[in-house]
Amino acid sequence: YFYRLRDNSIMHSSYSLKRLDVLDAYEAQLAFFLEKGLSDMYCLTGRRYLNNLVWQYKNCRTANLPRKKRILRDLRFRTIHLIIRFKRKLGLSFSRTPEIFNIAFPGFMFVYWGVLAQIHKFKNRIDNA
Repeated sequence: YFYRLRDNSIMHSSYSLKRLDVLDAYEAQLAFFLEKGLSDMYCLTGRRYLNNLVWQYKNCRTANLPRKKRILRDLRFRTIHLIIRFKRKLGLSFSRTPEIFNIAFPGFMFVYWGVLAQIHKFKNRIDNA
């Protein structure tokens, strides 16, 4: 394999607002698959959309962007709506997909992980007693 590396390529550029355009494309794909009754493709696209939202959120948080709080709020809003739409279809759960729930419900997940840690401590004490 030979690769051509360019300094101004998207792979070598910093995070920009242009990368958020893909989210609208996912919305259009979801609408199309729903209209055509293609449930397998609808679910697959929903999973990819959620994964992309996680990636976008992580990169947006560390980037120096104008209106960053507004963008993060929009990404959180989109994540919550996708969780509502796909929770049962994709089998989303706190333990299997924590990164998705960390974006949508950061306060709740902080409490969830704290309680889980306390349960493990208590369980270890019982096992060692």
